[in-house]
Amino acid sequence: YINIMVGTLEKPERTYLYECAPINGAANTEIVLRVIDDSINSLGIIRSNFNLLLSDAASYMVSAGKMLHLLIK
Repeated sequence: YINIMVGTLEKPERTYLYECAPINGAANTEIVLRVIDDSINSLGIIRSNFNLLLSDAASYMVSAGKMLHLLIK
């Protein structure tokens, strides 16, 4: 599962669970990137307004974060 939480930087204490996406098989960079990008788009958030990604230090998460950073530029 990938849990997507949303909130604002102005009020970080106020966050909401937006999606709990099941993953079939092992998680990888492509799946994580797709789930996060789909969530950003479905919320109507402009990619450049996406500012924070919290994750564990798994290599696929680090890679997904780097790819998201490239998409935002």
